[in-house]
Amino acid sequence: MIKLWWIALLIKCVLVSFIPLTADENYYWVWSQNLSLSYFDHPPFVAWLFKLGHFFPEIMLKWPAVLFGHISFIFWYYFLKNIGFDEQQCKKWFVLSLFAPLVGMASLILTPDLPVLFFYTLALFAFERALTTQKLSYYILFGLGVGVGFTAKYHIILILPCLLAYLFMQKLFNKIRWTWVGVSLVFMIIGALPVLYWNFEHDWISFRFQMDHGFGKKDWKLHWPIDYLLTVLIFIFPAYWVLFFKALRENKQKLLIYLSVPIFAFFLYSSFSAKVEGNWSQLAFLPTMSLLAFYDDKSWRIKSFTLFWGVSLIILLFFWRQPRFENCPEKLCEPKRYERVLEVEQNYRPFFASSYQMASYLWFNTKRPIYKLYDMSRTDFYDTLPESKPSPGAHEFYLVKHSQTDVPLWVKDQGYQAELIKNIDEDLVLLRFYR
Repeated sequence: MIKLWWIALLIKCVLVSFIPLTADENYYWVWSQNLSLSYFDHPPFVAWLFKLGHFFPEIMLKWPAVLFGHISFIFWYYFLKNIGFDEQQCKKWFVLSLFAPLVGMASLILTPDLPVLFFYTLALFAFERALTTQKLSYYILFGLGVGVGFTAKYHIILILPCLLAYLFMQKLFNKIRWTWVGVSLVFMIIGALPVLYWNFEHDWISFRFQMDHGFGKKDWKLHWPIDYLLTVLIFIFPAYWVLFFKALRENKQKLLIYLSVPIFAFFLYSSFSAKVEGNWSQLAFLPTMSLLAFYDDKSWRIKSFTLFWGVSLIILLFFWRQPRFENCPEKLCEPKRYERVLEVEQNYRPFFASSYQMASYLWFNTKRPIYKLYDMSRTDFYDTLPESKPSPGAHEFYLVKHSQTDVPLWVKDQGYQAELIKNIDEDLVLLRFYR
């Protein structure tokens, strides 16, 4: 198992050294140039992890984060051993998790999903140890795992109702040292303090944004819950569908069931209010992969799983590295398109982008601050920066935008007129605003 762990870590470090950053990774890298206790869109831990990479050559930028995320497999391994998995079942879980899109593959991309998996794993390891050993140190570790995990991604809070339901339904409350639960809560608050304090200072704006993002859509569409269900089923993989329902029916690994099914159910419910991304239920996939490994007694299942997702990863990395085709997925081709903007922006000042993806790509690749124009696209981190607007006395500025993206009303209100400078491609245009 240890040998497999080291081999996987080596392969991950090699891969992240030669694949470009995604649009979101460029965005979080910009955060790491502007360190804060939290941010409008997400908690801050992803920026802190990126900051560690600044001490290394750029080719090793993500190595600290990859190592950090990979250590979570060690804690999960001992967690599984403690709840009755044998060595063979642990090896199957490790292989499944390495190839699962939202577990192993997700650790190649430095987003909030990577650190939240670490703290989620740490918290569950401590929870099981606290029930078994009754040691105060594990109550403290559990509180810190959830609290600091809250600075990685708000979704970690979902494990609390899952664990409470498990304790209630399995009649395990008598195993809790209630005098130490308060200690856990104190350390939970201490761990989450950066995010709580930042939101208090900013009128809870990040919490309100996430609640609206998850539940506040008014133009609900029927295909949202269908899309979510299909995404979950595809990630579990057809070869394992029967096995997953067998695990639920036989109910032998009750803790793993309580850690997976309620989270899937919660986001299915959420999909009736807003569009749900597949990675939102990421915390349910480690216990799901564990359930599948516990029951898997047919080698063809794990072979088909690893073959399918392994080939998918190779294809994904190919498009990611060389996005040249017309049918290349937008998220992968987006950075390639912005290469054309790189050739333009150096000749025009002051220069603004029309989206956080474009601004972040340009900032990372030029190593010069380039801002999204205030109030363009959706609200994001750039809208909190004063530099996202031209200086009050500016007579002109330049903007690259998508042809269908509207310019914010304040531009016209401040007396600016627009002039087309050039078409960068069939969608991107360079405009001059003057007064």
